[in-house]
Amino acid sequence: MFSCAVLSQSSYCHLKPGTLQDRKHYTLCNHDRQAVSNSTEYTMNISVTLTDDPPLLAIPFHYIFEPIRNARTPLPSDVIQAKDSDSADSEIIFHVLGIPSGTYIEKATSPGRPVRTFSQEELNRGTVNFVHAGGPFRTRLLLQVDNDMELRTMQTSPAVLRVSAKALSMTGIT
Repeated sequence: MFSCAVLSQSSYCHLKPGTLQDRKHYTLCNHDRQAVSNSTEYTMNISVTLTDDPPLLAIPFHYIFEPIRNARTPLPSDVIQAKDSDSADSEIIFHVLGIPSGTYIEKATSPGRPVRTFSQEELNRGTVNFVHAGGPFRTRLLLQVDNDMELRTMQTSPAVLRVSAKALSMTGIT
């Protein structure tokens, strides 16, 4: 037997990320790491409940987005992906942190109106466009993603989307 006073001096920290089920064998010890008298080894079954963690944003390092110069081109949802097991795609919000003049991001529902945020759901539907409006041909977009637009406490590190605008090539027209 042990008392609540002994329990209040004990602690356990689960340090296995990504593990939802585990088993821990332990012996009760005090803060000096000495076994409590008359202690035996116990088994504690652990069930981990996921907490609100930031989404994972991955843009392949060697990928270069090639929109058409002086036109609007949908952002590639097959390449720009944010995943989060505890958030719906509508809750995963992208933030455009850096974009040069002469280019902007727009939603197909509001053409010509630059936006600084869009959701993974909108990206998946193909309704988020990169607009090249006379800006540099080669540039980078700085994107960050979170799943809490109001508090913005759970953000990913910024990711870079490299852009190389291409001229429209019309071949075979007579």
